[in-house]
Amino acid sequence: MGAIAIAFASSVFAGIGAGLVVVTRRAARGVRPRAFIREHCEPFDAVAVFVTAFAIILSAAAVIGADALRLSLAVSCAAAAVLFGAATWLLAVEPDDDADVDSSPEPHWWPEFERDLEEWTRERRRTLIHR
Repeated sequence: MGAIAIAFASSVFAGIGAGLVVVTRRAARGVRPRAFIREHCEPFDAVAVFVTAFAIILSAAAVIGADALRLSLAVSCAAAAVLFGAATWLLAVEPDDDADVDSSPEPHWWPEFERDLEEWTRERRRTLIHR
């Protein structure tokens, strides 16, 4: 039973490390990691590679040392690693929502609308005062 727990735990760390490796290696190819990861890209990459390699070796050793259902355990651990890797990648990458959007917070029609509104309120005041 201990081998199963070790296999799953190490596969989680393998997935997290693999997700960070993908983020740090793709940083130069258009993927934008979070600011903290961008500032410390080289140390993140080195630690993530080490953690991933160690966790994969530990997980494989635990799967081999399991008593029964080795194939099912191996597939489950691989699936867990892939899911945690994808989740890590999604959390470590900044959304690209503001890349092509104009930096001004107001829509392009807003200045004209404000001018028209100002003119309308002036006209409205004049008609109320002259009554």
